[in-house]
Amino acid sequence: MRLLLFMLGRSIKPAVLITVFVSVVSCVMLTFCEKGGYVFDKEYDSVFTSLEADTAYDKVSEMADNTRAQNDDLAKRAGDYIAAHTKPGSTPPVLPDGLAGQAVRAAQKGGDSSSAGQSELYEFMGSSLKDGKESEQLIGDKLSGYKRNARRGVTDEYSLALSAVLTRDYEQVLDNQQLADKLYDTRAANTYLEYIENDMLFFVLIFLICFSSFSSERQSRRLSAFAITKAGAGRFIFCRIISAGLVCGVCAVIYCLLQFCVMCLSGGAGCLDMPLQYLKGYALSSYAMSFGGLCIAAVVLRVLLAEVLCAAMLLLSFLSKRNITAGLICLAPTAVMIGLSKSDNSTAQFVTCKFSFLFGGEGYVRVFSTPYPVVWLYVLICAFAAGALFITLIAQGQRREY
Repeated sequence: MRLLLFMLGRSIKPAVLITVFVSVVSCVMLTFCEKGGYVFDKEYDSVFTSLEADTAYDKVSEMADNTRAQNDDLAKRAGDYIAAHTKPGSTPPVLPDGLAGQAVRAAQKGGDSSSAGQSELYEFMGSSLKDGKESEQLIGDKLSGYKRNARRGVTDEYSLALSAVLTRDYEQVLDNQQLADKLYDTRAANTYLEYIENDMLFFVLIFLICFSSFSSERQSRRLSAFAITKAGAGRFIFCRIISAGLVCGVCAVIYCLLQFCVMCLSGGAGCLDMPLQYLKGYALSSYAMSFGGLCIAAVVLRVLLAEVLCAAMLLLSFLSKRNITAGLICLAPTAVMIGLSKSDNSTAQFVTCKFSFLFGGEGYVRVFSTPYPVVWLYVLICAFAAGALFITLIAQGQRREY
């Protein structure tokens, strides 16, 4: 225990400093993403607060259509004027003052009701409200399909089992949506989920924390010195694994919580009780949870992923006698994860913990003719992979001389 506490005390401070630095960079990038997602747009706030929950989507769609029609009419009038007053070989005519003024205002965001910027704002608002508006109908269509399959006498056992569990889950989802009677502003929540889904700095953070865990011990000859003591190298390696795993987990939690705090301070706190299905891309999710529940699940899953990467890098670091060599070798899993995170392949999305893939659909995968929750399968695979890598590392340590 004394050795473990010594290792924790020695490694936690630099790891936390690295985490804070990377987290600040990540939070700044998240803030810029929120700015692009209308999170700080006062005009958006003004329009949104004037809407009512029952008619919000229809109202915004009507406003977008009207604005688009006005813009099209303005463009047509300007085009007709130019066509009518253009002479061959001469410069294009200048629009009259009234028409020119309308065209200038149309090019400015936040201008009058015919501005192109206003049209974009309404369209963005409509896309944010679309999932919440259509979710109940889409789920109802799914349930009707399951009931029709039962009436038609479908005999496939897996299809029947999947229909049964999804019917149960979707009915609970609909019950939760019936209780949600207020209008939710999903700007910050949608931007937050999209950002952390594609966050590559998370993999960089794990690399910076873990790549020198064992190579520094071998380079300083500390492991060799401990190997000749009564406890031996095995105890040293075991304690180093435990301390590195704990430090990695703590730093991953700090990183995730700081991002979560930025989202809450940006207005996302008002959506924590919102049904998951109101988020962009989650309209057909079968999980009867809130956005706050998804945030908790996201932290847990990212910590599990961090532990798997930590185990892989500890093993690679153990095989290296120099920090530079360990850094170069440990870049491999980091580069692989960053590359996979850019892929649309379902396997790549599963490996890199894409929340829209894990939580955005039916949420079950076939395991021996039985529907099994894909999230729990991910947890089991992560736990098995991390355990296997740690055991391999311990076995390697027992077989070597230092």
